[in-house]
Amino acid sequence: AYFLTQEVPEAERVRRAAYNLQPIRIQLWYEGQQNILDNLTWDAFVILLRPIALEPGWDLKERMALEAMKQDGKPANEFYFELVAKNATLRGNTKHISDTYLRPFFHARLDEELKNAVTEDETATAATTLTDFVSRVSLLDATLRRDRERIDARISRAQTNASRRVNPPASAAHTISSTPHAGNAAPKRT
Repeated sequence: AYFLTQEVPEAERVRRAAYNLQPIRIQLWYEGQQNILDNLTWDAFVILLRPIALEPGWDLKERMALEAMKQDGKPANEFYFELVAKNATLRGNTKHISDTYLRPFFHARLDEELKNAVTEDETATAATTLTDFVSRVSLLDATLRRDRERIDARISRAQTNASRRVNPPASAAHTISSTPHAGNAAPKRT
């Protein structure tokens, strides 16, 4: 994103980023191969940099974190973008999930109600691209959320109304007359 907002040409990206490489061992690695590395595309450079910069087994840890992800009540599109961002860290690695497998991977990690709605929805199951599938899932999710909000509002109104019937306001309750009465006669209700 930085390169796009700063309009850095592809040919200059590696050289520009190299000045900020940390720690010193990565700077030394770069300086030892600068002539080769400066001529690479950014993506090719990152693929070579990863094993040098990242701890051993980082890719397995990232994949396990990816596998553990669940929608957990988040909007479907927000969850999808989190999933894609996590998967992007594995690009160029055998642990990366290809677009072909990303659709069933995403579907399997949806909340149960949405997962069932997607399975039953003909438009979602017929979607031919991942983008169309995610768009349909997001639409179904928004619909389910709206329906849930309406139901919750109805339940809340019904509970409020039931509470009013059981505990009527004081103005509607019978009051005991405060006028004096003779003898032991019971007070009059008004």
